[in-house]
Amino acid sequence: MKKILLTFVSMMIVFSTLLHAEVPTKESVTKLYVATFNRAPDAAGLAYWVNNSGLYLEQISQSFFDQPETQTLYPPETSAYSFVWAVYANLFNREPDPEGLTYWEEELRSGRVPKSMFILAVINGAQNTAEYGNDATILENKTIVGLAFADAGLDNVAWAIEVMAIVNDTTQSVDQALLMIDAWKTETPIGTLPGDVAYSDNSGLKDLGDLGTPPLYISNEEPTANTEVSITAEGIAGNTINITVEGAGCGTVQNTSGTSPLTIQGTVSAYGDCNIKASYDVSGQEAVIAGRFIVAATDPVLPPAHVDGGVWIVGDLPAPSTELDSAAKQSVGLPVISTVEGPLEFINGGTSEFTVTSSSGSDIAAVLVKVDSFDGYFHVPVYTSGNSATFKLSFDSDFFDEVVQKTILMKRYDSLDAATVGSVADLNIEITIIDDLNQVSVPHALPLQANETGTGDVKVSISWDTATDVDLHVTDPNGVTTYYNNKTPGNGSTLDLDSNAGCTIDGVNNENIYWATGTAVPGEYTVLVNMYRDCDVGGSSGTLTMSYNGDDSPRVVSWNLGSTGSNTYTFIHGGVKSKVSGKVTYEDFPVSKTGFGDSRMLPVRFAEVIVVRVEDDVVLATGSTDASGEYELTFKNDDLDHPEYQVKVYARQDSETLKQEVKNYEGAVYSWRLSTIVNAIETPDKKDMNIIINKDHRACVMNIFDVGVFCNAYARIHGGKVPGKLEFLWEDNGTSITYYSSVKKRIVITSKVDNADEYDDLVIGHEYGHFAMDTYSKDDSPGGQHTINRRSIPTLAWSEGWATYFASAALNKSFFMDTNTTGIRGYYSIETLPKSWPLGNDGDVLDGNVSEAVVSAMLWDLHDTANESTANALDGFDDLSGQETAIWKNLTTYLNGVNFKDRGMTGVDTVDFIDAWYCLGYGDVDNDIGGFIGNYWLLHKLSYDFKTLESCK
Repeated sequence: MKKILLTFVSMMIVFSTLLHAEVPTKESVTKLYVATFNRAPDAAGLAYWVNNSGLYLEQISQSFFDQPETQTLYPPETSAYSFVWAVYANLFNREPDPEGLTYWEEELRSGRVPKSMFILAVINGAQNTAEYGNDATILENKTIVGLAFADAGLDNVAWAIEVMAIVNDTTQSVDQALLMIDAWKTETPIGTLPGDVAYSDNSGLKDLGDLGTPPLYISNEEPTANTEVSITAEGIAGNTINITVEGAGCGTVQNTSGTSPLTIQGTVSAYGDCNIKASYDVSGQEAVIAGRFIVAATDPVLPPAHVDGGVWIVGDLPAPSTELDSAAKQSVGLPVISTVEGPLEFINGGTSEFTVTSSSGSDIAAVLVKVDSFDGYFHVPVYTSGNSATFKLSFDSDFFDEVVQKTILMKRYDSLDAATVGSVADLNIEITIIDDLNQVSVPHALPLQANETGTGDVKVSISWDTATDVDLHVTDPNGVTTYYNNKTPGNGSTLDLDSNAGCTIDGVNNENIYWATGTAVPGEYTVLVNMYRDCDVGGSSGTLTMSYNGDDSPRVVSWNLGSTGSNTYTFIHGGVKSKVSGKVTYEDFPVSKTGFGDSRMLPVRFAEVIVVRVEDDVVLATGSTDASGEYELTFKNDDLDHPEYQVKVYARQDSETLKQEVKNYEGAVYSWRLSTIVNAIETPDKKDMNIIINKDHRACVMNIFDVGVFCNAYARIHGGKVPGKLEFLWEDNGTSITYYSSVKKRIVITSKVDNADEYDDLVIGHEYGHFAMDTYSKDDSPGGQHTINRRSIPTLAWSEGWATYFASAALNKSFFMDTNTTGIRGYYSIETLPKSWPLGNDGDVLDGNVSEAVVSAMLWDLHDTANESTANALDGFDDLSGQETAIWKNLTTYLNGVNFKDRGMTGVDTVDFIDAWYCLGYGDVDNDIGGFIGNYWLLHKLSYDFKTLESCK
């Protein structure tokens, strides 16, 4: 603090003697523009303040606060804290240091220092330090760029903001900014399109040159349930084109043939996806392009079972691989599931563990589990090496009730009698594996039989894999044990399922003990899993599921027993409990190719929910919403004189698979408290405690949170581990730019009046892409923002192109878009790049500059769900799809590995990604038309020398 104080005093001495008489220069006024407006000065404005205003520099700084632009950026309610934050971000691309923030916030709030004086003090105090970075260099670079912008005679404010945003402490960022300024002297910005011409941009052919693939235009790739969607396919004008659709989400959209261009319309279903393919004939050759939309369901239809650690993916299982298109794949063969070991029967509220083994010589990268009759599957990442993988399938405690409700909802039956319930409760699951060469196995069908068991205050069950007699014992806090020889000991408990007793093998392989509602005493319970008799099998393994009144319930553990022996476990039951349940939704504004759509309510997924006592705010229970936005919490309130409670939801989660939170600039996590007060004694089981978060109540915070949920799921199922904790920072009228901080592991999201990003899902996802690269791989970008329609240095293009691809892949959008108050600030289709944008590397050399949009398009064509071809094969074609495993293995195994050999430009770039593809065995360089070559070399014209590389596995 002494250092800060001395610095300030010295500044005040300088100000009192000099600043009141300092004549403005172009350089000093440019710095004021940067600090106050976060942009370059326009030519006319700079000339006025320097030559015609008649004011000294301090007076100009004060006059800036009388301008409409300043009043818009910093409305009267802007806090001193937020203002200090904004100025530091504008000048130095960073947050204020904690000591400086505290000091200046107090000086501004007290009125001892006016904002104009504070800005000049920060400008004059800029210096390069090891602790906080190269502030002086950054400010000098921004001054150079700002002067160049004004000297060029430019006055477009949007350009002034854009060019300043890419400047950092590197000379490369200055060079890139100067190139942008040179281009703006004679051009209008490509990609900045109003909403009414977005389709015109999307209708260009997919290539630089005339590739000939027709565009497939889907009006909304994430339509709201039961709303209209239109699809336009364009082939050869006047010729026949065929559109085929498939999937639960298609609704009334039907297969159609007609004259090109052909448009079809329909109403989507309440849930599910719809895969669309358009094909037409050119001289006997078929040209194909495909697309997809996924319905954003307010009430998602999910199976009454879930795979621990799995991500629910809407749609069909990927098609099995059929070709061994590289030497590496030929050496290991296609993946084949040889065995699936686990119990073939299950109980409600229980958990079954399965082990999948492949006969392939390649490691298993993921296990996919599809539950019969539901449109989707669980994607389970495998984080260990080997040709076997284990997953746990957990069944809801009210499994049978859910089967009845959801089966009727899915219109399979109008009503269900007892016999029908038994038949539909049995599950058929399909298991597929993906190996680390991105090869997909043929699904393995596994029928599972359901057994209904009792539930109550406490429920303890085991499931195991072999024909052995494993027994379950549970001892309550009073020392009473429930087991096979004491099934109903009079303490409210019952052993209602005892399997394989005395080696009379029934194949159920499950046991269950439960306490009826209101009978389980509070305290510590002891569970014994005992190998009573191995039945000459030799051993067993399985799972134990314990459900009780506690924040960590249900608790699932795996166990292994030999021919004899036992394992012991304990848990604390909170006693007589109250229950509260409901659903949390937020108001969303979907992003489409024409801007924001009408509002809709979507579930808040995986957010923390707590129960608090009204009297003293003591937390009585903590839980989370599920994938449907629903929650159910049980709790005990020991203060019977104050039984009133409320429910609160936070924009945060800290689970094994999701660690993120959304905060304001002061560091407080956003939360919402339901105004309804409930008396737990009068209403022990309160239902429909729904929390509805509207736009006026900062629903945008939950939109940010939900984008994070999507991005986290995409990253962790492909990246080989769960991402670490990530913070999102946002607040009303927050004036920071949108950026990712690798030091803080933080994404800051702007809420500027003229360009708010809180509902720009793809912009948020783009910044998450930088976090993903930081987490899983290596990023050698010099930093700064990006210009999508021009070439830039390869390391920057790779980093930004990856981030845009990541956002589109994680959010299932084939385009990138950024909005502002007037509509669409920037838009382009990754699937259908504008023809005017440059393909390939500058100079056709490996280290030549390249467009980040081309990088995104190359990656997208590896990811998208369907292959595409053209009438002229020599032009190349995209015959690869669903290559996420390959994309991510390139990042995690090679680009961030010990075998990395840097080629092209120094640092990780697109050349290195192509190298990884070949040295990891995903393709061979002798495939000269199709495969990956058809994508990066023929379609996107990227330079490559086809060097023979040693294996880097």
